[in-house]
Amino acid sequence: MILLLGLLALLIVEGSALLALQLATAEVRLVEERRVALEAEWALGTATAVARLVADSTAGSLPSGGVAALPAPSVAGWQARASVERPGAGGLILLRVEVRRGAIGDRGHAVRQGTLLLARRSADTAIVLEERPGW
Repeated sequence: MILLLGLLALLIVEGSALLALQLATAEVRLVEERRVALEAEWALGTATAVARLVADSTAGSLPSGGVAALPAPSVAGWQARASVERPGAGGLILLRVEVRRGAIGDRGHAVRQGTLLLARRSADTAIVLEERPGW
């Protein structure tokens, strides 16, 4: 009987330890996901700022409905892609920027995207009318 109670106590302690380990692992995973999300937001902001510098001059030479890829630097391990589009004959410009991080272990890709709707004010100046972040 004492042996049975001892085994039961051992199983309870072992189960509690396993549960504590799983909770700690989940907390570490959550902290890592938050860090990656903040990093992605920073990389997207930097890539968008660089793309805006180039977008104004590139959009001026685009025909109505034209799309052009923009040079976008990699930022701290994040690959960036940017494109500019003139949807119509008006002075609107769509600037799309995406930052992507390669596979980390078995976690797959982390991606952050954003779209700016710009209104051209002169040959080299545009203001942001709308921003559409996407995850």
